[in-house]
Amino acid sequence: MPLVLRHPAPRRTMPVWVLGLWCCGALSILFDSDAIRQLAGGIALWIVVLSCLTRSGLNRGIFLVLCGATLALNAHSQHWNAIAEGLERAAMISAFLASLYVLRAVIQTSPSLSEVNASFTALSLRPRRGMVQLLGVCFGVPLAVGAVSVIAPLATYQDHDMDAQEDIAGWSIRGIGLSVLFSPFTVAMGIVTASLGERLQLWRVLMIGLLLAAALLALSFLAGRCRLPRQLPARFWKALCWVLAPVLGLVALNLVLYMSIGLNPLQGATLFIPPLALGLALWRGAGIRSRMLTLTEGYWRDFDSEITIFSGALIFAVAVTSTPEVQEWVAMLAHSVGANGLIALTALVIAILATLGLHMVVPATITLTMFGPVMPTELHVALLGIAALVGWAYGAMAALGSLAFLTACKAFAVSPAALAKGENMRFMAVFIGIACTLMLFL
Repeated sequence: MPLVLRHPAPRRTMPVWVLGLWCCGALSILFDSDAIRQLAGGIALWIVVLSCLTRSGLNRGIFLVLCGATLALNAHSQHWNAIAEGLERAAMISAFLASLYVLRAVIQTSPSLSEVNASFTALSLRPRRGMVQLLGVCFGVPLAVGAVSVIAPLATYQDHDMDAQEDIAGWSIRGIGLSVLFSPFTVAMGIVTASLGERLQLWRVLMIGLLLAAALLALSFLAGRCRLPRQLPARFWKALCWVLAPVLGLVALNLVLYMSIGLNPLQGATLFIPPLALGLALWRGAGIRSRMLTLTEGYWRDFDSEITIFSGALIFAVAVTSTPEVQEWVAMLAHSVGANGLIALTALVIAILATLGLHMVVPATITLTMFGPVMPTELHVALLGIAALVGWAYGAMAALGSLAFLTACKAFAVSPAALAKGENMRFMAVFIGIACTLMLFL
């Protein structure tokens, strides 16, 4: 019987610790302070301890395995700073994701959101597919898997049979997965940014990712599998613009900050989403403000599982890259297969391990941290980041190791096994196969 602390008090304090983590993350960005980063790492470690004491399950098991492997590698290399460094990086990504949960609460409490749902009426099959895929992309940018909370009612409020419900779920999840390729507001992009560091030219990743997502989105329409909806009233598009207005404003702010003072989207989102959300809450009124607070508190209370996974993956990744034998092996592998081969391998490893049930953050962090230093040019670094995002997008659409995929299946009340073996898996597998083949022969 696993040791689990059943007393509710530690779980009730979790939002307070997450708020402290966000404050430390924001302050470390503002003042570039090692002491504040170390404090953030300490808070992340405390959250992990609380999570392991109060939760059982797969995430705790994965963390303990990664932690044990980290200790073994550190004992061999004597690089004990890897644990502190990994926790500090995990704390920064967690502060970023905590901000994204605030953004999710902003979108979900938008007064115009009900109009978006109400306007989605009796569309026929192919326009309905096109609509939910477009909604998946639009809401996937700010909400990631939280987009299902907007789209799921469209699949369940009518008496759809299970086949129709699975069809809608599959197409919406495809849209959400495609948004992973270019959205700066996702865990995937945060991992890419944190793992590849200063060599990453983020504008390249965003541009290539946007072009890839647009091409894959267009392919579905050109193949006749879905169609652009023409029956939706003008008030739907007006309401959609109002719902997404905070996101568009945040994207513009991030671009200005990136071009003027060099803040990347992870840093910009961490700094500005909560204060802007607070201002918006004060403007919207007491009722919506209370609902935003309740939603954010609920998200932060259950956030510890993700912090645990991030911490385990990042301390292991730092330990791996600090081990001389691993560095020599990566250099030999790069010499044997070349940078393009490592890029293709990254996408394949993430997709395969996600299919086998391992969350994408673990293989993505490890492959990016290992292969990033041996990339010969900035373009190769950007393509390595894209490869990780492609593997992550596959996982978000069709892998049982993806929390996003499982959450979406639960929201749509469909079978994860059935949806994982559906059209999205074949669609992304073919794309990854073609892309990896092209990379190997370029």
